[in-house]
Amino acid sequence: MRLSHFILQNLEPILVEWEKFAATLFPASQRADQAMLRDHVKKMLETIAADLARPESPLHQAEKSKGHRPATKTAATTHGVERLELGFSLVSAMAEYRALRASVTRLWQDAHLAKPVSKSANEDIIRFNEAIDQAVSESVDSYSAERDKQTRVFETILSSSPDLSFTFDLEGRFAYANKALIQLLGLPIDKIVGTNFFDLHFSAAAEMQGQIQQVIASKQQFRGDIPYTAPGREVEFYDFIFAPVLTKRRKVEAVAGTARNITKRKISENRNWQKANYDLLTGLPNRRLFGDRLNQSVKHTGRTGAPIALLFIDLDHFKEANDRFGHDSGDILLRLVADRIRSCVRATDTVARLGGDEFTVILTDLIGTEHVEIVAEKILKELATPFQINDNILHISATIGITLCPQDANSAEQLIKNADQAMYVAKTAGRNRFNFFLPNQEQSVEPSSRLITDLRVALPQQQLEVYYQPILDIATGRIVKAEALLRWNHPELGLMLPGQFMGPAEEAGVMDEIGNWVFTEAALHSRLWSALLGMPFQININLSAKQFIDHNYTSNWGAYIKSLGLAPHSLSVDIKEEAFLNEWGNVSDRIVALHDAGIEVAVDDFGAGYSSIAHLKKFAVDTIKIDRSLIHDMAGDASNESVSQAIIAMAHKLGIKVIAEGVETITQRVSLQSADCDYAQGYFFAAPVRADEFEKLLQPG
Repeated sequence: MRLSHFILQNLEPILVEWEKFAATLFPASQRADQAMLRDHVKKMLETIAADLARPESPLHQAEKSKGHRPATKTAATTHGVERLELGFSLVSAMAEYRALRASVTRLWQDAHLAKPVSKSANEDIIRFNEAIDQAVSESVDSYSAERDKQTRVFETILSSSPDLSFTFDLEGRFAYANKALIQLLGLPIDKIVGTNFFDLHFSAAAEMQGQIQQVIASKQQFRGDIPYTAPGREVEFYDFIFAPVLTKRRKVEAVAGTARNITKRKISENRNWQKANYDLLTGLPNRRLFGDRLNQSVKHTGRTGAPIALLFIDLDHFKEANDRFGHDSGDILLRLVADRIRSCVRATDTVARLGGDEFTVILTDLIGTEHVEIVAEKILKELATPFQINDNILHISATIGITLCPQDANSAEQLIKNADQAMYVAKTAGRNRFNFFLPNQEQSVEPSSRLITDLRVALPQQQLEVYYQPILDIATGRIVKAEALLRWNHPELGLMLPGQFMGPAEEAGVMDEIGNWVFTEAALHSRLWSALLGMPFQININLSAKQFIDHNYTSNWGAYIKSLGLAPHSLSVDIKEEAFLNEWGNVSDRIVALHDAGIEVAVDDFGAGYSSIAHLKKFAVDTIKIDRSLIHDMAGDASNESVSQAIIAMAHKLGIKVIAEGVETITQRVSLQSADCDYAQGYFFAAPVRADEFEKLLQPG
């Protein structure tokens, strides 16, 4: 029997023999799919048997002896590529052929033990070995070619990546660097391979080398970030990962790494952190960072017993200087004040601006109160010295309230309250002086000063609430808008209306904070009620003339509106009539900015002052709200009724909508309806109510 027939007739015994032999060569991980491996070996045997069955010419023999192989894909070439994809090492892949050769040879010899070996049998075994050798050669070539291709692809990926890629040996020396790293270091590859971070003069070399050794010891990834200054470049920041390269036996044979330039992200994060924690005008810590530092200082005092002092500084006559010389000069003055206060304290102390003309100082690690008095006197002297701004000489002074920790209090909140009260006692005594807090001082503070003090905690303690008054389409009687109205649930004085506390709020410097909070509440409820009604629902917010002129809030409000996905004009601001008389305040620019942010503009209390429809023509207002004084006696006073009708008619000619405020009777409503007024609000329809009660008014029926 020829060997080709023997192989085909004995496929199963050969495969069983091969499996036993192969089991001693392949790790368990490479025997996972035994059926697939067995099927592939079977195909190789069938291919070899077919080759042995074909007559071989002298030319064919000569070609084989020279190592020439067919150009077509064979089972052997497929074998090499597949074994690489399965994760076989080259040695393991070739061991399959050794096992196959051994299995066939042993069974063939066993079949001829009792018989003399014929010439044809010798020729068959020679051809079989040649076939195995050729298959081995083809498999090795395909395995190597595929691995080379993968290496080239991998190298191309790494070279084209803007990220840095590299490897280290177990001594922490560079073994590979991609194109991006070569360009960053400005060195050829042969000057990088074999060096470490010390050789390359990294500022954090010791730390980086230690992290590599940590990865090797722990067999765990390490992630961090480092600054690096390349030759001729500014400092840059990189986020990096070191990862262990493990053998199949989980031994570390190298460390691979990658790093990404995160400089832009770092700069953005730092800029955002600065904005969130520092006052943009003076560069001092703002209220948020001040609160954090005061809390930390109080905790430090609790641990060590080292006393601290809190100074609350309020500028005297700043408003007069600001009004007289303008806001630009006022801003310069505040920056100069910040510099002078900073010059009076140590670098370890904190100077902060809470807002407006209010500053604070935290003095830490005090030995006695004498140091606090010296600092306070120095600050008073510095701020009483005239300021020259442009061609003007400005005179101000300061009043300082002082409280000590732990003597007076052991919480940040109480210290702020104490210092505030001490400052107002000093104000009452004549300003331009300092005063230490005393427990009995609380009773001596004037009621308005008490309100100012209480207002500073009203928002954090959730004492403020927004009520909503319906605005109706006067023709249909349907609620189409609402006005947001602020209320203060004072813990001792009960429910307070804006007229009772807006003045103290301005003086306390918390109007910006409160205004932003009211805006946020109104925007959220506009979204909620728009969804409930299935159509945009507008809410009006009140702004004082000072708020409208002084504060640039529109960009932040516009971004917030977009983030909520509100429809355009879902919010409107009601601005007092007097703001339009101060043309120096860039009123037109403010209105354009509000419109760009998606916010409408309404003139509040129109008709109570001196502006006219003709005067408003130069401003792109959307709505006017007729003052309640004109509405009150509308039915009984022909002149009032005529004025209201004229306002409505002229407003409509200019494309301006009209809301009548303070409607209290059916007669007023009928008169307004006959004059084609657009909207109305007042107690005839509904009083201002809490948000949950207002939502009930929107329900059908």
